[in-house]
Amino acid sequence: MLKIKTLQQRFVIYMLAPVALLMCVMGAAGFVYARNAILTQWEEATVLKLQRAAHHVDMRLARPKEWVSLYLKLVEDHRHAMSRRLDILKKFENSEGVVAVYLNGERLPSGVGSGRSASRANDHMGGSPMMSRMPGSIGRNRAFTVTEPRYNPDSDNRTVSLFTRAVSDGEEADVEIEVVLDFDYLLEDMPFTKWWRSQKTFLVDGGGHIFVSTSAVERNQLGETGDQVEVKTLAALQKSDSGTLRGEEHPPREISGFFRLTEAPWYIVVFAPGEEILKPIIRFRNYYFLTLGGFVLVILLLIRRVTGQVARSVNQLSAAAGDIARGQFDLALPERTGDEIGTLTRSFNTMAVQLKERIDLRQSLDLAKEVQQNLLPAKAPDFPGLDVAGRSVYCDQTGGDYFDYLDTGQSFQFVVGDVAGHGISAALLMSSVRASLRQCYDSGDDIGAVISDVNRHIAMDVGNSGQFMTLFYLAIDSDRKTMQWVRAGHDPGMLYRLSADRFEELGGTGIALGVDPEWSFSIQNADNLQGGDIVLLGTDGVWEAFNRDGVMFGKAAVKQMLREKRDQPAGVILNSVFEAVASHAGETKIADDMTLIVVKIAALKNNH
Repeated sequence: MLKIKTLQQRFVIYMLAPVALLMCVMGAAGFVYARNAILTQWEEATVLKLQRAAHHVDMRLARPKEWVSLYLKLVEDHRHAMSRRLDILKKFENSEGVVAVYLNGERLPSGVGSGRSASRANDHMGGSPMMSRMPGSIGRNRAFTVTEPRYNPDSDNRTVSLFTRAVSDGEEADVEIEVVLDFDYLLEDMPFTKWWRSQKTFLVDGGGHIFVSTSAVERNQLGETGDQVEVKTLAALQKSDSGTLRGEEHPPREISGFFRLTEAPWYIVVFAPGEEILKPIIRFRNYYFLTLGGFVLVILLLIRRVTGQVARSVNQLSAAAGDIARGQFDLALPERTGDEIGTLTRSFNTMAVQLKERIDLRQSLDLAKEVQQNLLPAKAPDFPGLDVAGRSVYCDQTGGDYFDYLDTGQSFQFVVGDVAGHGISAALLMSSVRASLRQCYDSGDDIGAVISDVNRHIAMDVGNSGQFMTLFYLAIDSDRKTMQWVRAGHDPGMLYRLSADRFEELGGTGIALGVDPEWSFSIQNADNLQGGDIVLLGTDGVWEAFNRDGVMFGKAAVKQMLREKRDQPAGVILNSVFEAVASHAGETKIADDMTLIVVKIAALKNNH
C-alpha cells in the first residue's frame, strides 16, 4: 500500500490525481461520443453520396429506355411510317454514349432514315409485313434488361447492353431491341468525385461480381480476399437496397456503404478506413491528451515549487521546535511571506518568546516551590506522649496552605493556616505569616497574644491588598492534660474522644489574619485528654474535594475514617484520609490545597 509521507505526495494524490482522472474520463467520454457521432454522420453522408452517384448512372440508363419506349409507342401507333420509327432509333444511336442499336438482332444500317434508305432497311429487317401484322398493343409486356459490362472490339472499350423485348397481345410477333452503351460513359461523372478517387469503391452486381474498382489490384469478386467487412457487405446488399456496416473493432478498422441503382441491378459500394474517417477526432484526441499532459506537467512543477516552499518552511519550523525542545529559545525565524506560512512563522516566533518567559516562570515557580516546601516540616518531631503526622498537598506549584510544629518547652504547639487564593502571592503571604509566627511564639504562654501580635504585623503588610489568611493555633500541655487553641477565621478542629467514641468541635471566635490589626484573639480550652484521643487539624481543601459528579467528600467521611482507623498510628490515619480523598475525586483535578495534622494522644507524661 502506498504510504503518503510528504506534502507533495498529498497534493498530487488528493488534488491533481482526481482532476487529471476527471479530465481523462471526460476526454475519453467525449472522444467516444464524438467518434460515434462522426461515424453516424459519415454513414448518412455516404448513403447520400452513393445515392447521388447512382442517380447520375440511372439518368444515363434512363435516357435509352425513354428512346426505346418512344419507338415502341410509334410502332403501336400505325399512323407512323416505318421510316419515321427507324429514324427515331437512328437519332438515338447517334446520341452520346450509344455504341450501337440492334433491332431484332440486326444492327441498324447507316443509311436508315427516309426515302430509299428506309425501304432497304425494311427489306433488311424482314420487311414491313411483320411489323404491320402486329395487332393491338405491344407495350404492356415490354421489360428492360441490362447486361454485365464486356469488352467490345468495335468500340475498343467496355460496353453494356440494354435489352427490350415487346410482345403483342396475340403473341403473333414481337420486337426485340438491343442498345449497346459505353460503360465508361455511364460512370463518367463518378471519377470526378472526391470520395471516388480517395476511397476504395466498387460497382458490383447482386452477386458481388466487380465491374469497376478503384483498387490498384485487379479484383473480380467482392469478399474474395476474406475481408470480413466485404463479406458482410455482400450479404447485406443482397437483402437491402442501401445501408452501411462497421467493422467489429473499436474504433472500426473499416466502414462500408452501398446503394442500388434504380435502372440496373448494380450496386455502388464504398469502403473507407475508420482511421481516415476519424482523423479529425483522433487528431483532437491526440492534441487533447498532449495538452492535458502538458498542463499536468506544469501543475506538477507548480505544486513542486509551492509545496517545496511550504515544506522548507515547515522543516524550519520543525527544526526550530526541536531546538526549543532542547532548551534553545534564542532564535527567530525569518518571515519571508505574508500568507498563512508567514503568519505561522510569526506566531511561532511569538510562541518561542512567550515559552521562554513561561519556562523562566516555571523555573522560578519550581524554585519557589522548593523554598516553600523547605519552610514546611519535613517530618513530624518526636513529641513525647504524642504520635504526630502532617502533610500539605498543593494543587499548583506553590500554595497558601501552611502547617508547622513548635515547642515552647512547656507545651507542644501545632499550626494550620490557609491563605485565600493560590500561587505566588499566597505563598509569599504564607511565608510572611510563618516568619512572624516563629518570631513571636516563644514570647510567652499567652497564645492569644501571640496570634494578635502576628495579626497586627500581617495587617500592616497586606491590609490594603485585600489578602488574608485563616489560622488555627493549638497548644497541648502534657503536664496538665489540657490543650488550648486560638481560631483565627479557620475551620474548627476535631477532637475524637476514644473513651466516649464521640467527636468534639474545637471552635471559637476570631477573624482571619490581616483583616483588622486591632483585633484581640481569645483562647479556647479543653481538658481531660486521655490516651487514644485524636486531634485533627486541616484545611477545607480536604473535605471540600469534589468528584466528577459534583459530590463533596465532606467532614463526615473524615470523621468516619478517624473512627475506623482509631487504633492505627497517626501516619496511617493521615495516609488513609488522603487516599480516601484521592479515591473520591478520581480523575477530577484537585481545585484547592489540602493540609492535615493528626495528633494522637498515646500517653501523656510530664517530660519537662
